[in-house]
Amino acid sequence: MNKAFPLVFGRCAGRACFFSDGGVGMDEAGIARLAPLDQRGIAAGAVSADSAPIGDARARYHDGILSHVSDTAARIAARPGMLLKTFVEMLIKRTRA
Repeated sequence: MNKAFPLVFGRCAGRACFFSDGGVGMDEAGIARLAPLDQRGIAAGAVSADSAPIGDARARYHDGILSHVSDTAARIAARPGMLLKTFVEMLIKRTRA
């Protein structure tokens, strides 16, 4: 796990973070960021690399299927198998309410 990532992200005022699971990988490296983000109360999810090409944020948003979600995201109704776009739209509506 890249130990610098949570520290760098910790300086931002983000409420959610989504990334490719990279096929999850050895020692679950592709989803290792979920726990540190969850500890900060940031809704986070990993999109299956099988559903959207790694490095293509537009495809990840439009076509990506969540493979893993943080507990924080799950409390807001995120579920593995859900389209990322659907969850983001839920977050936007929740923020505007």
